Amino acid sequence: MVAEKIFTEKEMREIAGEAIQGWKVKRNPLWLEIKNLEQENKTTMGKIAMRIYETIRANYKVKIARKSGLEIWVNIDKKHGLHYDCDEELRKLTGLIKHPILSSVYYLEVPDEGGELVLYKNATKRALQDVYSGNSKSKELGTPEIIRPRKNSLVVFESRMPHYVEGWMKGKTRISIAANLWLEKPTDPERPFNTMIEVMKEREQVKQTRE
Repeated sequence: MVAEKIFTEKEMREIAGEAIQGWKVKRNPLWLEIKNLEQENKTTMGKIAMRIYETIRANYKVKIARKSGLEIWVNIDKKHGLHYDCDEELRKLTGLIKHPILSSVYYLEVPDEGGELVLYKNATKRALQDVYSGNSKSKELGTPEIIRPRKNSLVVFESRMPHYVEGWMKGKTRISIAANLWLEKPTDPERPFNTMIEVMKEREQVKQTRE
């Protein structure tokens, strides 16, 4: 599913400022519980999460629980190889594969050419296993669907779909915001999630230092 015109021009400027200032350095994803989104909506990242969640609910019938939430992070000029979205820490610790309910990506800035999202909608179970065994050219991936990123659009897709991002011309900016909807919080022993409170405290400390 592709939804257009997710934010107004003013909101997009606010998001750009948040993304560039707050996510240029390496930062772990945010975890935002659905039950708290109304409160988090006062912040830029909370507003993004709320709008993405509202768009998903308007187009999909999804089952959520009290502990359901969004795993959300910003990608600035990052190119991801073939993978599928899952609880990475759980996979590394136990070998078990647990997927989000749905995956999504919002495009804030896109290059004139390149940076396409390549999805394999009809990949077999064997192909899914091949993704993490080094066989990235499995014949069982099937025919890819190529989605050209458009500014201010949101792409929502099944998290079990293997996917990757095509390259783009050097020097051109590509900013996307990924958000995975989970029934419950993923495992995070080695990559603990940031909370909105932590991010706001960090922002305030930086502001005081500059003053």
